[in-house]
Amino acid sequence: MKSRITLLAAIFCLLIALAVIIFMYRKNMIEQKNKNEYELPTDSDKLKIEVFNGCRDMRVTLEVVELLRKSGKVDVIDITKNPSYIYPYSVLLDRKGNKELMKNLGKYLGLSENRLILQRSNQFLDATLVVGIDSENLLLTLKERLKND
Repeated sequence: MKSRITLLAAIFCLLIALAVIIFMYRKNMIEQKNKNEYELPTDSDKLKIEVFNGCRDMRVTLEVVELLRKSGKVDVIDITKNPSYIYPYSVLLDRKGNKELMKNLGKYLGLSENRLILQRSNQFLDATLVVGIDSENLLLTLKERLKND
C-alpha cells in the first residue's frame, strides 16, 4: 500500500513537471514569434507600396491599408480596387529587386518566402501587396504587430 502511494506521488510530480516544461516551452515560442525578426527602413525612408484587392472584399483591403498606415512602416501610395482575378493567397511583389528588404517586409506581414515574387516593373514603388482570400491571416498578423510595436 505504501509503495503504491509513493508511486502515485511520483507520477503526480512528473505530470506537474511535464506541465511546467510544456508551459515554459509554449511561452518561449510565443515570445520568439512576437520578436521583431524583421528590419524595415526608418520613418524618413518608408517603403512605398501599392495594395491590390485580390479577394473581392474591398472592406478587408481597406482595413489592411489602414493597419499598414498606422504601423508607420510603409507608405501606401495606391490601392487597386477592382480586381480582374481572385487570388487564393496574399502575395508580395518585389518591384525593385531588393530581396532582403522584401524578406523583411514579408516577415512583418506574416507571409512565407514562397509568397514573395520578384517582378521588377516599377522604379517608383518598392512593392505591391496583393490581398488574397487568405486575408484573415494578414489582418491578424498586422493587428498583432501593431499591438506589440
